[in-house]
Amino acid sequence: MQQHKTVIAFDPGLTDTGVAVVRGDALLFSGTLRPKGEGLAERLGDLMEKTETLFQTYGPEKCDIEVASHFSYSRSRDCRTGKELNIKDLMKNGYATAVIMAVAGMRNVPTEQRSAHTWKLVRGRNMNKDDMKRMACSLCSSLKDKKRFSSHEAEAVCMAFLGR
Repeated sequence: MQQHKTVIAFDPGLTDTGVAVVRGDALLFSGTLRPKGEGLAERLGDLMEKTETLFQTYGPEKCDIEVASHFSYSRSRDCRTGKELNIKDLMKNGYATAVIMAVAGMRNVPTEQRSAHTWKLVRGRNMNKDDMKRMACSLCSSLKDKKRFSSHEAEAVCMAFLGR
């Protein structure tokens, strides 16, 4: 009998971090982490605690983290406000990525940074957030019953299933 690896995947952000844990064809957990705290250090500390809890609970053997492949001022906009993003926003995502990588590293879990474009193009085109939600539901039927899930969560689910 083949043993399936437990994979944890993150779509990192300082405000919202999508996460999914899969083993074989089973989705063990998916959600959106929302770090709390007044300043940057408090938010990063809270993200670290939440990430450590997930690693302790599920014992992943592989960790995939989405990274931005490039930055374009003309295309990069906040999904909620439509406001153009700037380098500070990319730095915040970098901080969140570093926290996740540190937790994985402390537990000796192999980590792969995956460019969004390498897995969002699986259907022959660059998928948008609605496409990602549909794809997540097709990969895991239990998400269809979930009343609300964020695009960050959907991206993490897709990445975890495609990265098995």
